[in-house]
Amino acid sequence: MTEYTGLVLLPGEQTRWWRFADGAPIGSGIGLPAREENEAVAAIYPAAETTVFMDLGAGLPRAQAVAIGKRVAADSVLTAPEDLHFAAGTHIAIVDRHRFAAWLEMLTEAGLSPKPVIPAQLAPPPVEQGFVRMAVAEETVLRSGDLAFLSDPAYDEVLIASQPVELLSEEDAALQIARAVAAAEVDLRQGSFAPARSWGSTQRFAQICGVLIGLILLATVLTPLMLAVRLHWSAAQLDRASDDLARTVAAREDLAPQAALERRLTGLRGPGLGFGPTSAVLLEAVKATKGSSLAALTFDAQGVTKATVQATNEGDLLAMADRLRAAGLQVNRGPTSVTSSARRTEFEMRVK
Repeated sequence: MTEYTGLVLLPGEQTRWWRFADGAPIGSGIGLPAREENEAVAAIYPAAETTVFMDLGAGLPRAQAVAIGKRVAADSVLTAPEDLHFAAGTHIAIVDRHRFAAWLEMLTEAGLSPKPVIPAQLAPPPVEQGFVRMAVAEETVLRSGDLAFLSDPAYDEVLIASQPVELLSEEDAALQIARAVAAAEVDLRQGSFAPARSWGSTQRFAQICGVLIGLILLATVLTPLMLAVRLHWSAAQLDRASDDLARTVAAREDLAPQAALERRLTGLRGPGLGFGPTSAVLLEAVKATKGSSLAALTFDAQGVTKATVQATNEGDLLAMADRLRAAGLQVNRGPTSVTSSARRTEFEMRVK
């Protein structure tokens, strides 16, 4: 068992407290103590304010154990279920929701928000034979192997009968309080009363923020870098695939696969832009010039295209030549023949 270090608050008309270090008491007092920085705080809740059903929650999920507690409480607790707070652990503990909330608020405002909070009935250790009697602040509680209750002279003799009772001394009781808090068989700080998650000290919070900011900056730097690496790798894969494909087409060529494939392509389409792209540019220029037409077209082995075109006037021929030059071709114009209704000339075109 982990030895408890920190404050333990004991409720009563005046709050009592013990301060422990590794399970050993090192200070005590009455009233609300000043909490040391980052000191753990636990508390014992009065047995008079708590109903405990022994062993009903052992090994069960909290929701299931609470459901069992509500069914049992319906027959033994007069308070309406919506006014009760159910806590489940090894046992099931029930407290008045409103009084428990007011008590917690008072401690929280004093800077002493406790966690865990255990019922006083569970402070004594369980014993196989007889009972243990223990003073917890202003209350006296008894516990056996299967019972835990607030001492009441009117009922103690009936419940205890002739069984042996061990009375813990004040020193042993203090040690047992530390053990009970460390074990926390039932913690009342659960459900709607669970403490908010704390980031710890300001320094710790700053360290966490620094780590998160560092990770974000690292991700910001690595993301484009990894994208560039991935694109480079994909481009290399495509280059290798194209080389493999070119090698299957030009396997017998002396040149490198890509160069051999380019030579074959040039042979098919012709030098320069090739016949197809050059003629397409020419036809677009003719279509864009109203009243013009193409009379003849040739393409030679040097990539030179010769076209005989006809237009209604000199301005249209000049406009057609400008369109061809704008498309990236060098245009040389031959002599112009004039008829009654048109002008005809020859354009010689090649790549600039």
